[in-house]
Amino acid sequence: MSIKQKMLRFLYFIIIIGINNQLGNAQKTDFNNKEILKFESPYEIKLGKTIGLYAVGIAGRLGGEAIVRNLDPLTADDIANLNPDNINFLDKGAINNLNNSARVLSDVIRDVSYAFPFITFFDKQMGQNWTHIAIIGTQALTLNSAVTILTKGLSKRTRPFVYNPKAPVDERESTAARLSFFSGHTSTTAVMSFVTAKFFSDFYPNSPLRPYFWGGATILTITAGYLRYAGGKHFITDVVAGGVVGAAIGILLPQSYKKRQLTTDISYNLISVGNGIGLCLTF
Repeated sequence: MSIKQKMLRFLYFIIIIGINNQLGNAQKTDFNNKEILKFESPYEIKLGKTIGLYAVGIAGRLGGEAIVRNLDPLTADDIANLNPDNINFLDKGAINNLNNSARVLSDVIRDVSYAFPFITFFDKQMGQNWTHIAIIGTQALTLNSAVTILTKGLSKRTRPFVYNPKAPVDERESTAARLSFFSGHTSTTAVMSFVTAKFFSDFYPNSPLRPYFWGGATILTITAGYLRYAGGKHFITDVVAGGVVGAAIGILLPQSYKKRQLTTDISYNLISVGNGIGLCLTF
């Protein structure tokens, strides 16, 4: 079993625990039966929405896998008929890339990124609300995975290395050679990095460390995208699209769970009304 498969199984295990914990929602007490200080979460988890989004993500993932399984691999004739002149000027440079070390390093960055949201558990405030982080984080990963594989299977874009005669023949004539758009490594790194930055920003909106989280997420996403480009796995447009999609899901999904803030600032003034006085409320 690969590292990615083990990590995904662990994430889905966290989903089950998180939802069960959320449904129980028991009050925490210490050994003296005194209420423990509870740090409030900026998120509100609703069961219907949670189950619905998981269902959409899992269904999309399974549907995408079914599409990919039914793709026909490229034949020698298909490859011989490919014309690099049909590639747009922005992407054409990728066909000359074939850096295996870049591919390996991109795998490492992607695999490590799965753990980013769980690092927040070590913080007292976020750790006490770990079920919210686990649910939203695994949802973000599931939805990103669904969008990524569905897009790959439907677009069937040929990878850059297929145009490169130096690439191994078995790699060029594989089904995976038709899954270029968009970059899954980049989208996964982006969604896990940006959802972590979003968690920190929502729990600590006034922290001076917020720019470092957002900057780190951006740098990691760009690095993963560059490495996929350098390895000949993806075109520039593939990695840009992957980064945008992953970042969007990582930011917008937690935002959709945020509690609505009601305005409570009310002021009043006494005003003269004819021969009497009146009360003017401002809110």
